[in-house]
Amino acid sequence: MKKMLCALFLTFISPALFAAPAAKEETITIDNTLALKKSRLSDQKNGRAVNVEYPQLHPAVPAFNREMQQFITAKRAHFKTVINPDSRYGNTLYIDYLHSMTTMNRATVLSILFESEYFTGGAHPWHELDTFNYNVKNKQFLKLNDLFKPNSDYLKLISAYCYDALKKKLEFKTEDQTQLDWLKEGTAPLEKNYRHWTLQSDGLLIHFDEYQVAAYVYGRPTVLVPYEVLNLHHPKRFNAYTKSSASFAVS
Repeated sequence: MKKMLCALFLTFISPALFAAPAAKEETITIDNTLALKKSRLSDQKNGRAVNVEYPQLHPAVPAFNREMQQFITAKRAHFKTVINPDSRYGNTLYIDYLHSMTTMNRATVLSILFESEYFTGGAHPWHELDTFNYNVKNKQFLKLNDLFKPNSDYLKLISAYCYDALKKKLEFKTEDQTQLDWLKEGTAPLEKNYRHWTLQSDGLLIHFDEYQVAAYVYGRPTVLVPYEVLNLHHPKRFNAYTKSSASFAVS
């Protein structure tokens, strides 16, 4: 994902840059009748800079496009509530997204991962993750539990896998009980811990927030839970095996 220009540079950058016409929208073909296009919003005034990118479907699919527009509107409104008027380096909001397309039950599922970066003059910016998974055929947004059979205890399976994977990935030691407790809490089998997810060609990709499983220095870890793992002990656990039509890619 793109890196945000440092806050000090943003203080002196020409407002004309933000007012310039946006580059030609990037278009991603979904099928013969539908395409995903990138929309941009940029402005700067009174030491506040906003640079936003978000997807829209064309020809317009109201349910999807409206949800994306409302999401961006809510983020910009939230930004106004956290602005620090005393920041020496201004206040900035940057939003970018990644997308992936997979096939489930012969229907395309479009996964969108947003990363919002806020800077209000502190020691470092902070980030927020948001994900959307949209069944193009049915024109419906999916929840994680839509992927699984009822009473399948899928959260316990995902939780155990993520705990073990992150312990190894982040190289946490067995004797570091404080860190392991933090990791255990952040990967506990609770819906709130697994609200950020997207579909990839070979598995369910879980995205964790800053500070959710470890300190800021560890960033926003991810764990790919292979579809084989989701089906390993309970062949009927997963509602639909997912095969990729496009790998996870920068939009």
